[in-house]
Amino acid sequence: MAGYERDPSLPDVGVPWSDIPTSDTVPADRYVLRIGYFQEKKSTEGKRMAVMFSTIAEGSLADVPFPIQNYVLGTEDDPLCTKDPNTWRKSFGGRQLNQLLEECRIVKDETSLSTTLRRVEGTRVQVYVTRTLQEKGQYAGSFQNRIVRYKAYGEDMLLPKQAASAVDQNGASVQPRSRLRPTFTAEEGEDQEQAQEPEAIVPGLND
Repeated sequence: MAGYERDPSLPDVGVPWSDIPTSDTVPADRYVLRIGYFQEKKSTEGKRMAVMFSTIAEGSLADVPFPIQNYVLGTEDDPLCTKDPNTWRKSFGGRQLNQLLEECRIVKDETSLSTTLRRVEGTRVQVYVTRTLQEKGQYAGSFQNRIVRYKAYGEDMLLPKQAASAVDQNGASVQPRSRLRPTFTAEEGEDQEQAQEPEAIVPGLND
């Protein structure tokens, strides 16, 4: 009867199983991403989309691949984004992609999407990510990450209240300290999409 075998040239090794992710998603939180590259493809509906491949750049998950992000750019009326300049305003994916590029602080080329996507390679950007359970469709029952906020690397980022999860020695909740501080938090019960940006801290004026 056949059983377990190991090539004699392979030494036995220990495996940190508890540290290995069991899911392709990441917990809801703030992350710094290092953008690797984009690929332009067609969605299953034949719409142009930009697919982003990136890794987490800092923290306990540093160097872990971030879930692939699909920015569907085309619409029903203009699937390849070649007919109507207003397609980019109507497309949710187009607006999301523009937010990302804006916070990456690159120079966007108005004449070439390809050139713009190449320019963003290697840049870093802050994102806030949610993690939700899919209830419908072919991925029902599985978790999905969604980027709901972008911010330039090193700048102040407004976070939902629940993002402040660290606890000090007295049991009080405190903001985690990192190279991304200072951090501002939305007021209790305020929807993160409605939260207003905090007043800018200007050296010499806010002392």
